[in-house]
Amino acid sequence: METRIDEIAAGIYRLSVYVPDIAPPVGFTFNHFLVRADEPMLFHCGLRGMFPALSEAVGRSRTCAGSASVMSRPTNAAR
Repeated sequence: METRIDEIAAGIYRLSVYVPDIAPPVGFTFNHFLVRADEPMLFHCGLRGMFPALSEAVGRSRTCAGSASVMSRPTNAAR
């Protein structure tokens, strides 16, 4: 899985995770959104197993610096 981070508006980032094993040969891209604010929010739209890759990408990214605390652990709204 590769994770790409793009700023799509001021303080709003799209984190795209490309998974080549889904729908071969073209693969599938899951998009997630990170909003930098006083209380950052991650809108996670992918599989639970993608969370570590997203967390690592945000931790390495200078563009998302300061938002790493929101990436500490996944939560489920619906159980």
